[in-house]
Amino acid sequence: MSELTAARSRRALASAIKLAFVGATLMVVVLSLLPGNDLPAVGISDKVEHIIAYAVLALLGGLAFPGATVLLAVALSALGVVMEICQMIVPGRSAEIGDAVADAIGVGLILVPLAVLRLVRRR
Repeated sequence: MSELTAARSRRALASAIKLAFVGATLMVVVLSLLPGNDLPAVGISDKVEHIIAYAVLALLGGLAFPGATVLLAVALSALGVVMEICQMIVPGRSAEIGDAVADAIGVGLILVPLAVLRLVRRR
């Protein structure tokens, strides 16, 4: 594979990951703002759902924006808090501090090891 082809492939992959991050973020926002009766039943604890959703966002965001780990951690954790606040006006939903904590845990489970790995690789 030529260098030009490899560079194009890397750019295409980077674009796909960014698009996946945006799509996943929109999905989390939509699911967070659905009325309680419209939520799909998953069969696991809602805290586990929050951890998984925000871990996926952190993974995609960490891959899409490798130089913005701290900003991403703050932004995704803030998104979780904002979604909880917004749920106070959604029928059948309520804001829970535990959900925002679960969101932050999901973010941290991915971004902390990712940041440490990147620091180790630089040395």
